[in-house]
Amino acid sequence: MTNKEKYATTYTQAFIDSYPELPAERSKHLIENAVRHVTTLGVGRVIIDGAAFKLTSKRLGIKHTKKAITEYLNA
Repeated sequence: MTNKEKYATTYTQAFIDSYPELPAERSKHLIENAVRHVTTLGVGRVIIDGAAFKLTSKRLGIKHTKKAITEYLNA
């Protein structure tokens, strides 16, 4: 599994854990959109201040900065 795939999987679970009140159908669209932007366009185009992004960084054991996330995704 690549780091991009690990990030996507971890983010998906972190989003569900961070926002349990959101309906599943809405969550699916938001998750897919965020993962697509981070893994294809780069983290520079995403605001990473949300709870799901913070929890993803924590669970992956990486620093919660755009630089650290970019380095992780490209490793």
